Amino acid sequence: MSALCNPSSSSSSSSSSSSSSSSSSSSSSSSSSSSSSFSSSSSSSSSSSSSSSAERWCERYGELPGELLSVELEKERQGLGISLAGNRDRSRLSIFVVGLHPGGPAARDGRIRVGDELLEINNQVLYGRSHQNASAIIKSAASKVKVILLR
Repeated sequence: MSALCNPSSSSSSSSSSSSSSSSSSSSSSSSSSSSSSFSSSSSSSSSSSSSSSAERWCERYGELPGELLSVELEKERQGLGISLAGNRDRSRLSIFVVGLHPGGPAARDGRIRVGDELLEINNQVLYGRSHQNASAIIKSAASKVKVILLR
């Protein structure tokens, strides 16, 4: 996991949930994960595409309060092992992690936490989308999943 734009920020997002969707996974399969390091001032990655991605995320989400993070996970047949809920405030549609399935890819990896706000999955923007729309995007994602989140 890597902080993208606000590495020193300590604020966090909170919301009340109106609905929940679960994407469970079995604990018998193994998963692999990776992360890359970014910051708002420079990129420690030698890849120019990683740098341009970090710049794009900072430009798109840099005004949001909290720490912007990037996490890559291997999705299993049953999903990432996260439960999601939408924000009750319809003026700002947001998707939050409300639970982690024990033994699922996200729980085993340990970088995604309850309370994190999901902003993107594999370059598809979730910020501003409904809970149902976001769940469909996650379910249709490829096996390797790159999550941009706000903590």
